[in-house]
Amino acid sequence: MKITAIAVLGLSFFGSIEGSLYAPKPKGTVLRSFGSTQMGISGNAVVASEALEVSNFHRKLGITYKDNCNLEERDSPDRCCHGTYNEHCKQSSFTRDDFEFVVPKGSCIGHGVCQEVGLFYLGEKSCKEKMACWKAAGNAIADLRKGLAIVASNSCHGKTACRRIGENGGEATIGSNSCLGEIACENSGRYGKVTIGDDSCQFMIACNGMGDKWNEDCEKCESTVGKKSCNAKDACASVGSFGSGQGGQGRTESVVTIGDESCNAEAACNSLNYRTQVVPDSELNDPIVIGKGSCNCKHCCSCLTHGDIVPDSKCNTRGSGANQCCTAADNGYRNTNFDYRNLAKDPVTGPTAPTRPESYVPPATAYAAPAEFDVTLTTSPGCEFTGGTDKIGTITCTFDTKGGELYTVDSELYNADCSSSTTGVPQGVSRDTQSIVFNRALVSGKQYESAYAVSLPIANSAASGGSTDIAFCLKTEVKDKNGDVYDWTGQKIKLAVNVDGSFTTDSLSTQTFDGDAAAQQDVGASSFGVSIDRCDENGGVISGGSNDVLSVGDNFYLCVKGKQSQVIVSNIGEMTATKTDIATPLSLVAATSTGSEGTVNSNTFVYGNGGNQVVIATRLPATFFETGGTVTFAGSANINVGRRRLSRSMQASEAEESGNFSIDIQVAGMDDASSASAIRGTAAMFFAAVVAALIV
Repeated sequence: MKITAIAVLGLSFFGSIEGSLYAPKPKGTVLRSFGSTQMGISGNAVVASEALEVSNFHRKLGITYKDNCNLEERDSPDRCCHGTYNEHCKQSSFTRDDFEFVVPKGSCIGHGVCQEVGLFYLGEKSCKEKMACWKAAGNAIADLRKGLAIVASNSCHGKTACRRIGENGGEATIGSNSCLGEIACENSGRYGKVTIGDDSCQFMIACNGMGDKWNEDCEKCESTVGKKSCNAKDACASVGSFGSGQGGQGRTESVVTIGDESCNAEAACNSLNYRTQVVPDSELNDPIVIGKGSCNCKHCCSCLTHGDIVPDSKCNTRGSGANQCCTAADNGYRNTNFDYRNLAKDPVTGPTAPTRPESYVPPATAYAAPAEFDVTLTTSPGCEFTGGTDKIGTITCTFDTKGGELYTVDSELYNADCSSSTTGVPQGVSRDTQSIVFNRALVSGKQYESAYAVSLPIANSAASGGSTDIAFCLKTEVKDKNGDVYDWTGQKIKLAVNVDGSFTTDSLSTQTFDGDAAAQQDVGASSFGVSIDRCDENGGVISGGSNDVLSVGDNFYLCVKGKQSQVIVSNIGEMTATKTDIATPLSLVAATSTGSEGTVNSNTFVYGNGGNQVVIATRLPATFFETGGTVTFAGSANINVGRRRLSRSMQASEAEESGNFSIDIQVAGMDDASSASAIRGTAAMFFAAVVAALIV
């Protein structure tokens, strides 16, 4: 028997502001040139590498020129892959050979602009000027894992504007009209992760090195920028990164989120979470969160440190007032009058998601189900009888078992018809608990397996005068680490006695007892707040899936999705499974506090928080399949409608902050009345039984 269940939910957020702070380079103006000092590579070193013999260093991989844009006239705005450095979309031997790079119209214009890229999705009229997108999602070392870079239209304009974004296993997503200016977003998302909204980072060095996890101490370096933010020189450079030697104090994370229309001034939010500040150990890895329309003055938020929260429309000037983060002094002292932990619960609006290029198609994600729980009698040896000298002998049964982490297996003796463990069990039949063999081991993912062998000594007293056999049931259950039964099996064992009172191996016979009932077909379904459907392992809705009866051993997925595209599911706050014949609902996701993410049980896994759809994978204990009927999966998702807030700083001040969901799923039960009765009388679990008979 196997049990599986999964649910899915989703989230998204968006916003807008007017105006652009992009300062284009005036004709004849020479902007300052910067080398990649973090990696110890100077600008001259880069130039030297460009002079290498390209025929030995590069090889051509799959490239598609959309609408034959590479054949357009030299002066055509639709011309692509054009410049002064040989073939400007040529790839290195370290880039992916399983990806077709699609170059759209008007993109990759300039010296070496799109060379040596990896998994790179690009929009129209992007990556312009010398080495603007060089090595985007590429690899500096051949054996490093692959990165990801996504750039929407009209972005990454300027010398090395987006060079090395998402390199070496990192991830960089840049919206439209963003990263405009020399070195605007260079090295962002390198090793780490960066997400930049539309119309943002529009100035030289504006977002250079964001989410750059190049220090090995950083396990999670991430930066998120909303729409029309960080539009000034050095406004958000190095945000959410680790500097050299900046781990320290046990710090392992550097995460910063900046909302829409924020940090629009020179060095307004420069180097946030880049350096280790003196804070309590419990706050070392806490993220910095900035809401909408905040931190819009020079150095006005440069004093922020781990765990600080800036609500909407705060810290737009410097001083000592209640709405100012940093003092007027040039050294950026923290203002003791500011509420850095937002104890007042003022609104904190999350960032708008960036536009994606047409070429980007999100890969199908196969959500891992929880471990399978299973127990079956082995084909060989199965159950064996060995004769004894001081007793009739010993029956040893061996089972193949599966389960999750720390799962256990237990067995118990029942009477011949499997109806009771307290009456009718033959006297003289016992379990030898000291000889049980069970050694679980990880097989793959979340799956553990082990053989389970139990010995059943048969004393001489088991063969009473005139008896022809000994009959009993052996129930074997697989439990999760909390002790809940997820699968069961059993054998009806019969040990026959020869007329002369002797016993042989041939005297033993076994029969599997299975209580599965035929599937029932009537299924009800309802949903509240967010839509909910049954789906497959990729999160795709199964048409009519709620009408599929759930049986013991089935994998089960649910998709919980925002009813509209602007609905963002931050996380699952609570979810239970209830059935009318089970007194206590099963908590799959236990509620913690209002607006906060719930705590999953040991067999429940949640995927995709922060999107429009979230996946929950779970398994039901065997008690839910004792009889056929309806199981109701119900709960609540922490959501936002029309605008997004971060789950960490979300204030539960509106009805839209919580969306309820519910779905009814029919389950197939067991049709054997005696086994059902026995289960209710012992641990309220189903099992399959085995009977043995013995003749004296």
